[in-house]
Amino acid sequence: MPCVSSIPTLPTIRLISASLQVVSIAGVNVRIGGGRWRVEGEIGPKLTGAARNHNAGIARTPHGMLLATDSVRVVFAVSCAGAGCNGRAEWSYDVWAIQGTLSAAR
Repeated sequence: MPCVSSIPTLPTIRLISASLQVVSIAGVNVRIGGGRWRVEGEIGPKLTGAARNHNAGIARTPHGMLLATDSVRVVFAVSCAGAGCNGRAEWSYDVWAIQGTLSAAR
């Protein structure tokens, strides 16, 4: 069961993240507790070329299931930051999507 979380940047925690992690955990562990989250991938400046990668969500069916059992499609926003912006960062927001293969359960 994958989800997306922001990676805080230290020492300053930003309001808008530079990177996101796609993580997963066995569904049974969500229902009964326990288990460990596994990092499936990272969406960040190295991948997108954007200073900010944020506001992510996972594409699902109308019933809340993943579109496929062996892959995940993540939709997220990218934007510029600081001196890299020509004007206000809010006007640079763009919506992207990426699809990745999920690793086998361990």
